[in-house]
Amino acid sequence: MESVDSKRLNEIATHWTQVRLALQGNGPAASQAQGELFERYHGAMRRYLQAALHDPSAVDDLMQEFAVALVSGGFRHVRPERGRFRDYVKGVLFHLVRKHRRAEQRRVGRRVLDIDLTDPESFATACDEQFRQSWRDELLERTWEALAAREPTYFTVLDCRAHHPDMTSDEMVASLKPQLGKPLTAAGVRQTLHRARKCFVNLLLQQVARSLEFPTPAAIQEELRELELTKFVLAPRKS
Repeated sequence: MESVDSKRLNEIATHWTQVRLALQGNGPAASQAQGELFERYHGAMRRYLQAALHDPSAVDDLMQEFAVALVSGGFRHVRPERGRFRDYVKGVLFHLVRKHRRAEQRRVGRRVLDIDLTDPESFATACDEQFRQSWRDELLERTWEALAAREPTYFTVLDCRAHHPDMTSDEMVASLKPQLGKPLTAAGVRQTLHRARKCFVNLLLQQVARSLEFPTPAAIQEELRELELTKFVLAPRKS
């Protein structure tokens, strides 16, 4: 595994203060914190709702309902010692989906008998997995976006490797030269790939840490395991 050392992880500041301000504060600072908190979970929530409902209009409605709950004090009793804020988000989404489905059933005058992912009471494990996958995909997408913004060359090289894992270094040179528009060598590509992987790991750890109220090394490692992200911080084979 890449060096996921305590010093590096401890340097990532906790965001629980911001969470508490968003949920319990008042005034402009609280409003800003609420907007930032909503933005942090926005992508994962939308992914989950889209997979559960397959109805863009319903997704927009429930996203709006979640936002209203956030700004109107619906989360004011959340405490860090009672669990991760992500688990509260998941619980609220399950409730909103269930309420939407029941209202839809009443509207059409029938009861849906099939068990599916939109009924967490009867299929809780599958619903939990669906939300976990949505959150995992969101963290990875944010990491790729952060890499592209910070180090475009690293992004291009690592993206090439991700899409073509069996390419040799010489083949990567041929593929990347038109994209990067500069002279390349096989040795240079290998070195850039190594640096890009390290940068990706650091950015991924930051994304995971920002999703935790108390991002201790142990908590981050546990989150990596739970979301099946550990493989992304494993030392890769040489190109």
